[in-house]
Amino acid sequence: MGHSVTLRCTMLKGSPMKVATSVWRFNGSLLAQPLAEQQDYSELKVDSVSRETSGSYECSISNDVGVSACLFQVSAKAYSPEFYYDTPNPTLSQKQSKNYSYILQWTQKEPDAVDPILKYRLEVRQLSQRSTIQTFIPVKKMEKGLLLEHILPNLKVPQSYEVRLTPITSFGAGDMAARIIRYMEPINYPNPADNTCRFEDEKICGFIQDKMDNFDWTRQNALTQNPKRTVNTGPPTDISGYYMFIEASRPRVTGDKARLISPLYNITAKYYCVSFYYHMYGKHIGSLNLLVRVRNKRAIDTQVWSLSGNRGNMWQQAHVPINPPGPFQIIFEGVRGTSYEGDIAIDDVTLKKGDCPRKPLGPNKGETVCLTGRQVGRSAFTDVHAREAQLISEHTDELVGLNGMVEPMAEVTGGAVRFLGLF
Repeated sequence: MGHSVTLRCTMLKGSPMKVATSVWRFNGSLLAQPLAEQQDYSELKVDSVSRETSGSYECSISNDVGVSACLFQVSAKAYSPEFYYDTPNPTLSQKQSKNYSYILQWTQKEPDAVDPILKYRLEVRQLSQRSTIQTFIPVKKMEKGLLLEHILPNLKVPQSYEVRLTPITSFGAGDMAARIIRYMEPINYPNPADNTCRFEDEKICGFIQDKMDNFDWTRQNALTQNPKRTVNTGPPTDISGYYMFIEASRPRVTGDKARLISPLYNITAKYYCVSFYYHMYGKHIGSLNLLVRVRNKRAIDTQVWSLSGNRGNMWQQAHVPINPPGPFQIIFEGVRGTSYEGDIAIDDVTLKKGDCPRKPLGPNKGETVCLTGRQVGRSAFTDVHAREAQLISEHTDELVGLNGMVEPMAEVTGGAVRFLGLF
């Protein structure tokens, strides 16, 4: 706020490459501009960004062939904060009362584009009520990518809350961000005693069904399984009571997927081993895949293990080494095969720090399937980054205009101001 900013509308292509005329408007009103020597751009300098000079600036340039325009949105308002949704176990229960607290985390979008952020206005409202509690969070340090944190105390179990967070600068209130806080019981999986999830409890150790797949895994045991379940497929008994199961009968079709997603784990070691038992019996068995979802700016799923086809009427164990570079989840993906004799089950999922046991036996020679060695996990994630870089390069194309010979390019110079150029 108070700084100058220069807006420039540049001709990218044209014949001749000279701007014959240029017209600038502010919030729709014509601005007086001195005559300038013909060149391939037109500039407008805003001497001091303030509330009065904030708004929409439009530049129209023309040559002998045609006319085109670009639009600038100039403001000293701060951008909105961006909530961090991957906080491991953000809910803290208070056993002495029916309250809980929540660790709210966020980063600030482009903090250097405007004046320093002085504080945040926090508004919290219980969804079942209209009243809002407002507080202010002072800012001691601010930089791009810095993870900020505030504990929301005395929330009522099991109520949900709407949270609104607004950055405040010397200019005033910036753009607000909102999210919903929902009560979740703290997750204690993996169990510190043996780190094994046996799916004995209905909470299934904090695993959740993927809402974007085709169907769900179901929790079963020998007593609760459907007595009309297809014969010649699926486990007759289990290892420890309950197991997770996918049914391949109708209405399922070839290629349908069911995905079971673990809680989010923080990185406390370089290498981990995922061990589990699987049962893949039937002449129409599809595939069982294990994926690792790494949380960064966005979720990246990497397949680290896969097995297909009939593996016999027995439970077998797999050990899969992984070395995720950040907070992660594991995903079990069952894929339906060509017909109904293709039921798949998993049980006794274990996540441990360190390397996997090295047993070279494959599924056709014994009861253990191993992916041994650290290179498996490392190469998998390296491939992901390479593919991601390729996608970025494929989508970074030259920005071109849409309407003929005159193609403007928005360019802004100056400090302590945010801008947006539209074509």
